[in-house]
Amino acid sequence: SKKDILNFIINDIKNGEYLMIKGSNSTGLNKISKSLGAEALDDSSPNKNLVKGLKILKMTPDKGLESESLKTIWSWAINHWNINRLAGLKFLKI
Repeated sequence: SKKDILNFIINDIKNGEYLMIKGSNSTGLNKISKSLGAEALDDSSPNKNLVKGLKILKMTPDKGLESESLKTIWSWAINHWNINRLAGLKFLKI
């Protein structure tokens, strides 16, 4: 739920373990769009979108995770998060 996600973020901020990801294009707008080459999201498949996002964040979701509930996917993501996977990166390819 949104409340669980917010509590998770608040807890990380209190512990000094947080990451902010901001999308930007050459015009300075904070938007990632298809015009910049980003693939369109499939609104009918939020599970697939979430798993795709986890892969962009250099996570390695379990095979078949996208078939699970959103709650299960978020739980997996929270339990497997490791900021060190992004160490040294200046950008993520979307």
